[in-house]
Amino acid sequence: MHVDGTQFTQSDALLRFAGKLAGLYPADPLQALYCDEVTYVVEEAGVKMGPTFRMSGDEQKAARLALVNGSMPVYLAWLQQRLQAQGGEFFADGRLTVADLKVFIDVRALNSGRFDHVPTDLVECVAPALNAHMQRIGETPAIKAYYAQFAAK
Repeated sequence: MHVDGTQFTQSDALLRFAGKLAGLYPADPLQALYCDEVTYVVEEAGVKMGPTFRMSGDEQKAARLALVNGSMPVYLAWLQQRLQAQGGEFFADGRLTVADLKVFIDVRALNSGRFDHVPTDLVECVAPALNAHMQRIGETPAIKAYYAQFAAK
């Protein structure tokens, strides 16, 4: 992304920048910390999944099953605990923030069936509150309208 003639490339920095511009990033330092912590946990989980996209066959299957049976349930359970500790509706600031959007995208992807060897019910089995969160965030009018553009006709 280019801002004032300078190119920026780090996704979480861009997320925070856009979140501030859109009013989706907390002004309170503690609430911002909650928000950042969640976004970085999701990013770290994605970093573990990343190498599996360059694999195929049995190698990919073994690597993804290792994640499904290892770190994925741990991070999903941690996110669920964090969500519940904040009241169960949002991850920070008592309102929609970039943390909610980042988890929404991640959970939606995990449930999609697009990742071979990742069960589509993994989130439901490990952290059902995250599925409820995803469904609730997905009903936000702007988000619902965005995804409606891509719905099968």
